[in-house]
Amino acid sequence: MTGFAGEQAALRRVATLVARGAPLEVVLGAVTEEAARLQAANYTVTARYDPDNARTIAAWSSTWLDWALERHRLTAWGESRP
Repeated sequence: MTGFAGEQAALRRVATLVARGAPLEVVLGAVTEEAARLQAANYTVTARYDPDNARTIAAWSSTWLDWALERHRLTAWGESRP
């Protein structure tokens, strides 16, 4: 599926996760994967900026087995917690 129909399908999949109350990290991972697939990217990274100055980073790669998601939460001082 490409173009507008593909974008609408991706939006529906993410909205379904949100409606079901999925954790924010799962939603961020889904957004990352959907964006990568829509752009036919080999690798995509997204970040969420949290109110406590921490960042949640999600990465997706088409070259990992089927799909994989790496998530890390970074504090303002650079500490990383998976």
